[in-house]
Amino acid sequence: MCYIGTEAWKPPEALQEDGVITDKADIFTFGLTLWEMMTLSVPHLHFSNCPEDEDESFDEDSFDEEAYYAALGTRPALNMEELDQSYQQMIDLFSVCNTEDPKKCPSAACTVEALEASLSQK
Repeated sequence: MCYIGTEAWKPPEALQEDGVITDKADIFTFGLTLWEMMTLSVPHLHFSNCPEDEDESFDEDSFDEEAYYAALGTRPALNMEELDQSYQQMIDLFSVCNTEDPKKCPSAACTVEALEASLSQK
C-alpha cells in the first residue's frame, strides 16, 4: 500500500519512507486546507529567492525548490496581521490539526464537533 495525495498537502508520515499512515493523515491535510482557505495560497509555495517580489503569479525561475521540499509536512506560518479575531477558532483548529505528532491530531469526530461549535456561535 502507498499513500496517494497532493505533495503540498502531504502529512509528515506520508513523506517518511517508513511512515505509518493512519486516519490522522487526513486530519493533517484538512488542517492545511484550513490554512489554504485563510491565506488563499497553496501551502509551502511562498518560498522564492525574491522576497520583495509581491507578484501573485508563480515564477518558476525564483522558486526555491530546496526550501519547498524542506517545508513539506510542516505547519506553515499564518500572517496574524491579515486575520482578525473572527478567525480565531479556525486558527486554533488548524494548529491542532497540524501537529508534528500524528497521535496528537484530533479525531475526525472531534474535528466535526469543533466545526459545529464554531457554526453554532455565528
